[in-house]
Amino acid sequence: MMLSIKMVGKQILMVRLPVELDNSTVAPQTALPSEGNIGRYNNGEYIAANLDEPRFSISPKSAGWILTEYNNQNDPSAFISVGTETDNSVIATVGVCSTIFILDQGYPPGGLYIGTGVSGTNFNASVAGVGTHSITYTYTDGDGCTNYISKNIIVTAIPSAPAASDTECCITNIADLEATGTNLQWYSDPALTNLVGTGTPFATGETTAGVYTYYVTQTVNGCESTATTVSLTIHNSISIDVQPPPQLICEGDNATFSVTASGYNLSYQWQEDNGSGFADITDGGVYSRATTPVLTLTDPGIAMIEMIYVNYIN
Repeated sequence: MMLSIKMVGKQILMVRLPVELDNSTVAPQTALPSEGNIGRYNNGEYIAANLDEPRFSISPKSAGWILTEYNNQNDPSAFISVGTETDNSVIATVGVCSTIFILDQGYPPGGLYIGTGVSGTNFNASVAGVGTHSITYTYTDGDGCTNYISKNIIVTAIPSAPAASDTECCITNIADLEATGTNLQWYSDPALTNLVGTGTPFATGETTAGVYTYYVTQTVNGCESTATTVSLTIHNSISIDVQPPPQLICEGDNATFSVTASGYNLSYQWQEDNGSGFADITDGGVYSRATTPVLTLTDPGIAMIEMIYVNYIN
């Protein structure tokens, strides 16, 4: 048997009592002691103290149970957390596209539901329309006593199409499509019959260059929005279509190097090798347009003969 005692100062003392304080042959065992002594039976040498809230248990308690009991007694305010009060005046929130919402919240059952959009025990949100609708439940018992209660059903509008942007990427790093909304669904056809994905981001699975079109919707309270059209453009890897040829100019003339390339999101950087390796060129001095497809050297002079120029395209 275990005796749980709440001591002064919020301390918990758990004491096993090996002595028999009561006995019974009743099954299951339900006998509880009417008193308990702490100490040893030697000329009545027991603890002389008042016990606050003694609790007797006829079954062994686990370590977890004892810890829970201790925490409850030691700091009741922190033992359990109570959330904010919930408004109990709303039965449900239903999308306007819903035609069937079963009314079975009334008690005792068998009463009468009354309100806009109500037919028997069904609430038709498409009939009621967007807004807050009061539903009254009336019940009459066998003695002819009648009572009623009214609560609301909130009908929400069909959501707007989700926000999404077209995406471009290189074939070496294919991007996902993303959208902002609730319960997103991706389709491959404008009729929205072929569902190919849900949520965001959406991995299309495309692996070849091209333009791919998808349609994404969001669903709120059972109502699906119109679709937002989103395209994924996958570009081939960068290729240089026309290399810059060597330039032959007269002294005092300008030199122009031009390159033609294709690919996605190209950036250009001209470099020069003066014999110690290639280094980036910046605008200034004889150089201009160093980060474009066309590099111009204004009156480079004889000293720059046999310089090597390349355009690093990324």
